[in-house]
Amino acid sequence: MFALIPFVNAALISEIIQADPNLKLAASQLSQNPLWSTANAGITVFVPQDQYVTASANILPSGNYGYQTATRLIDYTTTIQSNYQNVNSTTGTWFIYDDYTPGVINNPEIHVRTGLRDGLVVTPYKLDNGFLYVTNIVIGPAPSLSDVLTAQGCSQYLKALSDTGLLQTLTQARGLTIFAPTDAGFTSVASQYNALTLDQKRATLLYHISGIFAPSTFLQPSFTTFSGVDIAAISKGDHVDVGVDGIFLLGDNHCASGVIHKISKLQFPSPLPSGTFTPVGITIVATPTASAAIKLEPTAAATTTQPSVAAATAKSDADGYVLNILPLFLSFFAF
Repeated sequence: MFALIPFVNAALISEIIQADPNLKLAASQLSQNPLWSTANAGITVFVPQDQYVTASANILPSGNYGYQTATRLIDYTTTIQSNYQNVNSTTGTWFIYDDYTPGVINNPEIHVRTGLRDGLVVTPYKLDNGFLYVTNIVIGPAPSLSDVLTAQGCSQYLKALSDTGLLQTLTQARGLTIFAPTDAGFTSVASQYNALTLDQKRATLLYHISGIFAPSTFLQPSFTTFSGVDIAAISKGDHVDVGVDGIFLLGDNHCASGVIHKISKLQFPSPLPSGTFTPVGITIVATPTASAAIKLEPTAAATTTQPSVAAATAKSDADGYVLNILPLFLSFFAF
């Protein structure tokens, strides 16, 4: 159940946090977050209740209590702002704010999503210096590329990156956009992939990766990839086509290396290299493992239902935030 919306017109974010017995851990951090006590700060703060911080202690760095601050207003009470937003906090961590009931004042349903898990806003506040969202999910530092690919059911693609010696470089990189095929989407073309040379495998895997950071609200019709061949991302009504026959499934799975958009099928660049392949725009620092020469063994197709797909047709205001976007998610997220 969601708590009723408290409109507290004469209070600061810090005062509400101090007064809430379920936010003692966040209250202990007030001195480190002066913006929370600054009048007219124009900020938005996401703070998990203590019980969820305690339950997530094994995944949070020491001294990290899973809260994030954005230096802009994210207003659940209006329908003018987009109900779906990629949020970048003061720590550089990206996550998703998704209001399923935009403009609803009492008992709104607001989701908060990281690359690993989906949570809810328990209580939202509209306050003098911004908005406070009390959540049932911690938002820690950005998870690794490997962790997010695994969590999103893209383990075959992850294994292929590792086997071909690409994973180390991509893990260290920042600001990437990755169109990652699901395990089922990789398995469906395993025989075609297995027949490729090592250079062709590398080109194929890097065909899914661009050095241009693009959350779903800023998708372009095409992206220059590290394979040297552009990949298309074309909005068509209620879905986005990626490559030749891929479908955009679930976007904005943020990780330390950038953003991962899950797609339905592994894509192949055209033309494939006939000889030695040299990536464009990135230098590979690792050598392939012995298993790179071993054909990928297909695994059972995933049995989970993929989230619904929708188009991302957006325009930005002067600050670069999306004001007009078709819904990206039409169903609850299943993790």
